[in-house]
Amino acid sequence: MLLLGTVYSYSVFREALEQTLSIGAAASGLPYMVSLASYALAMFFTGRWMDRFPAFFWICLPVIDFCLSLS
Repeated sequence: MLLLGTVYSYSVFREALEQTLSIGAAASGLPYMVSLASYALAMFFTGRWMDRFPAFFWICLPVIDFCLSLS
């Protein structure tokens, strides 16, 4: 769900990004499109694997991912 909020908040700083980097709407929208595609792909696999692992696993997985991203 964290990615979902990140994807929708992208519109807040998109115009500033275009002005600062002097890029067009297509180039500034590319990270948004990649985020949506990766979110959809992750939900496809996660939905299929949800019943195979206990809830504790699905709670720990984003926490570990977040901690690794800080290092």
